[in-house]
Formats: sequence, structure tokens, C-alpha cells
Amino acid sequence: MHASIDLIKISSTQSCINFCKRCPLNNEINYEKKIQLIPNSQNIFIDGIKAVLSNRGFRLLCALINNINKPLSFSYLIEYGWPDCSVVKNNLTVTISEIRTALRFSSFELVNIRGVGYMLTDHQTVS
Repeated sequence: MHASIDLIKISSTQSCINFCKRCPLNNEINYEKKIQLIPNSQNIFIDGIKAVLSNRGFRLLCALINNINKPLSFSYLIEYGWPDCSVVKNNLTVTISEIRTALRFSSFELVNIRGVGYMLTDHQTVS
């Protein structure tokens, strides 16, 4: 039996309004100086090194960073990454692989929670 997992309950549309490139605020996201996301230019720096992600990869990484160490459901991530079209789970899998490749030399790990979704963790902050 799986332990109870608290999933993010906020609507992905609301998250996107608050944290996405489409946000009129264009706030820079800085996670403990390890990952920096600059929405207006879609630049990403991981440990000071520029990384390249697709638009969908940028959106999903943004959602994951803003909910670090919290599981996000498959449906939440699909709705967040593709709010304007209908996609299959494989689209999410490919984009997750892209993010994992960008994070491969960092302290971050993108964990698959079987049957639930994904969670971004930082090994240097986990006690």
C-alpha cells in the first residue's frame, strides 16, 4: 500500500499565470542560486551554466522548481505544460527526459513517483 501523497491542489492555469513566461510580471526565479529561470528571455542557468530547454521543458521546470520537494501529478504537469492543446502522456515523458538531461550534472533529481507523477528534489537540501 502506498503512503498518502499530498498532491498540489492549485489549478495549473493559476500556476501558469503566476510563474510562466506568459506572466506579465516576468519575475526571475532563483532557487538557492543553483537554478535561475528568466521567463522573458526563457534563459535557464543551472549552477551558473546556461542550459537549453524547449518551451514546454521551460514551463515544466518552472512548475517543478516552484513546487520543489512536492509531488506533481501527471495530469497537472500535462495541463501546465500544454494548456493550449491536447497531448498524450508520452509528450510529458519526452519533456521530462529533456529536463533530466539538463539537470544531470547538478544536485537536482527528477523523481518518478510511480502511478502518481514527478517530484523535483535537491540532494543538497534533503536531510
